Amino acid sequence: MTDEELKLAAFEHLWSRIKEYEKIIQSQGYKNLPNSKEFREELEESKMLIKIAIDSLTESVSNPKREICYGEFVKFLQNDSEIKGLKDTVDSLALRVFQESQNIEIQSIFAFDRHEWVFPTSTTNLKMDLDKVKSFREEQEDQLSNIDVDFFFTDVLMDNNRVQQTLQFWESQPKISKRLPILKEALEAHIDGKFYLSVAALIPQVEGVLRDSLTAMGRNDEFNSMGREDMHKSITALRDLWKLQSSKTDQAIILLNILPDAVADLYEKYVLPIEGKLYRHGVCHGLQTDFGSKKNSTRLILLLDRIIFFYTLAQ
Repeated sequence: MTDEELKLAAFEHLWSRIKEYEKIIQSQGYKNLPNSKEFREELEESKMLIKIAIDSLTESVSNPKREICYGEFVKFLQNDSEIKGLKDTVDSLALRVFQESQNIEIQSIFAFDRHEWVFPTSTTNLKMDLDKVKSFREEQEDQLSNIDVDFFFTDVLMDNNRVQQTLQFWESQPKISKRLPILKEALEAHIDGKFYLSVAALIPQVEGVLRDSLTAMGRNDEFNSMGREDMHKSITALRDLWKLQSSKTDQAIILLNILPDAVADLYEKYVLPIEGKLYRHGVCHGLQTDFGSKKNSTRLILLLDRIIFFYTLAQ
């Protein structure tokens, strides 16, 4: 597979993203930031540059329709200097669209906003995910039943294809390469329905990646203990450090707000356990035996995905 084939795939990926954001703006009729003159000029300029690159590469690539693994061109997209600037611009546009979408669609999200669930981060597709939320809510309400949030996340939002895409993103991140063999086998076990294996492998990695993140920022002393309150304090400190990292994260802060509670929730004391609840202490010390569920496995994948996304984004 040539660099030109990968480069063409990367530019086409950026093109599809920017066209999707343009459709979201048009369909939602945004009146604030995304409709501003500056935003539209930036979007149009990016479209023009990406289109020029695609046209040029299409002429020189012998098999432009060749199927290329998502993970391969994502890694190439992040490392190629020619593409990096455009990627950063498209990411910025995406975050601005996301922020405005949050203002408009917040009621749809609130019904699913819990400490135990976070939305996909590395594979985020705002339009698609919000459409799934709306469709699922309408279907559940038509059946006059309570909204089954757990089923929505485990079977509608995070199907096996989405889990595989998440793994492909993780595979493209050098910062977590030492943990990748563990993460890969855990997600493969999840796809195979072996949830005891996936949960047992993933739950220590939450703490591991968080430690890596704090160490990289010179703050590894934040982990003084693994009690719920101390974990909450540590993750809050990490969240605040990430907020200060760069302008790239400024408009994605909303994705960090729930993180301290979502992580700390795993560190509740295993004294009077609630049936089906996930306890890090219970799993890692052999006290809990009912943790092998699709729900628990999916929760950990989504939580790790958000942590990994911001860890790898940070400078």
